[in-house]
Amino acid sequence: DLLNIAEVFNAQNVDFLVLKGMALTIGGIYKPGIRAFRDIDLLVPKANIPTAYEALSSIEFKYIDPRTADRVTYFLKHQFPVMTNKQGTLLELHWRVTGTDRFQDCPLTEAIFDQRQESDTQKGIHMPNVAGMMAHTLYHGLTHHHLDHGPLFLFDLAAMYKFNQNQWPTDNSLIKQLDLLDEFENCKRLIEMAAKEQDFSMESKTLINELFEGFDWSIHNKELRFSLFGIFDKRISI
Repeated sequence: DLLNIAEVFNAQNVDFLVLKGMALTIGGIYKPGIRAFRDIDLLVPKANIPTAYEALSSIEFKYIDPRTADRVTYFLKHQFPVMTNKQGTLLELHWRVTGTDRFQDCPLTEAIFDQRQESDTQKGIHMPNVAGMMAHTLYHGLTHHHLDHGPLFLFDLAAMYKFNQNQWPTDNSLIKQLDLLDEFENCKRLIEMAAKEQDFSMESKTLINELFEGFDWSIHNKELRFSLFGIFDKRISI
């Protein structure tokens, strides 16, 4: 489905970026089949949205809720309602990356378009570069979803760090614009420590508590150790 979308978008000169889980996979940051993703997230410049919507309609994508009007008129949020096709593939068409409730003007959209990179495996399909994906990952996990997705953002950051030859981006300007620089420093410290540990140390646990303030990590069984493969009965894996 993504290849079909790319074909019709490129034929009509619609700029687009693949975001989030699928971007991490087609960008080679995760091996195929490792990182689950629920849908295709596409970022398209606001001026190209009407053309993009018509292109998606031409390959039988439509809003999943039949009560939704068949148009792209109201730019109220950062994306339009979820679309689907006959195969049941879900798609979200974004016109900006961050929510309008937090930022009047999105600090990421223009920048990640300017710094985009093409997939090594799928020609004609672009995604943010590592710095852009890290900034979006932090925002999505910490600010947009308020940790509701748990530590998935940490695993994605760790995968990007490893993919980038265990180097962090030297330019943190996007993360600074998101006001997440302190959180990013904590994430970096945790990931660097965890990479060297067979089991989480108390220092790692302290950093986790800082990131997940108010989240119940308590363990009463002294024989149960913190492992990179799971923490007690929480739904955590890496």
